[in-house]
Amino acid sequence: MRCGDGSLYCGWTVDLDGRLDAHRRGRGARYTRGRLPLNLVYWERWASPGEALRGEARLKGLPKTKKEALVAAFGLEGKSPSASCGREVRAGKGADLSAAEPP
Repeated sequence: MRCGDGSLYCGWTVDLDGRLDAHRRGRGARYTRGRLPLNLVYWERWASPGEALRGEARLKGLPKTKKEALVAAFGLEGKSPSASCGREVRAGKGADLSAAEPP
């Protein structure tokens, strides 16, 4: 998620819409509570919670420039909040987190 201060927040969930709503209501992670508004700018679908945790760790380990390149390639930045709920856009399972180009 892109926070109101321009920073990026990364986490995993089994309910993307519900978790995004909780963050936007100030009931998500402590980090995001003081950084509203929030917009979903990148997401991936994983087959299991274990895979999601590993993907989250890899994403968090990327330099900010690569994270920003992933966000730009994903194409949700600047769209309306309703377009970023994750219903219409699908990322491939296990997207290459080391590359900046879209798949």
